[in-house]
Amino acid sequence: ILPPFWKTTWFRLLALFCFIFSVIAYIKWRERKLKEDKDILEATVKERTIQLKDANEELNQQNEEISTQRDNLQLYITELKQKNEEILAQRDEIQKQSKVIEQKNANITASIVYAENIQQSILPEIATIQSFFPESFVIYKPKDVVSGDFYWLYDTNDKIFFAVVDCTGHGVPGALMSVMGFAFL
Repeated sequence: ILPPFWKTTWFRLLALFCFIFSVIAYIKWRERKLKEDKDILEATVKERTIQLKDANEELNQQNEEISTQRDNLQLYITELKQKNEEILAQRDEIQKQSKVIEQKNANITASIVYAENIQQSILPEIATIQSFFPESFVIYKPKDVVSGDFYWLYDTNDKIFFAVVDCTGHGVPGALMSVMGFAFL
C-alpha cells in the first residue's frame, strides 16, 4: 500500500523547501522594502537638512540685520537724547527771556499808565469847559493809552481861548509832543 502523498518523503521535502523558500523570499522582500524605506528616509532627512540650513542661514542674516538696526536705533536714541537736552536748554533760556520780557512789559505798561495819568491831569475838566460852553461835549478816545491829541482851555478875563490839538505821532511819541504843545500854549 502506498501512503498518501502528503506523507511521502518527497512531499515533505518539497513542503520544507517551499517553506524555506517562502521564508527566504519574505526576508528578501522585507529587506528590499526596508532598504527602500531607508532610502526614502535618507532623502527626506537630506531635504530637511537642506531646508534647516537655508532657514538657519536666513535666521542668521535676519539676526545680523536686527543687530545692525539695534545699533542704529541706539545711535538714534543717543542723538535724540542730545537733541532733547539741547531743546530743554533752549526752553529754559526762552523761559528766562520770557520772564525778562514780561517784567519789562509790566514796567513799560506801568510807565504808560502813569503817562496816561499825567496826560489826563493836563486836560481841562469837562465841567470847566461846559461852564464856558454849556451845550458842549467832549469825545476823547485816544488810539493808544496815551496819544498826541489834546484839548486846551485858557480863560482871560475878557476872552476864552479853546484849542483842539492833534500832534504828530501816536502813543508815547505823540504824548510827548502833546505835553510839549500844552507847555507852549
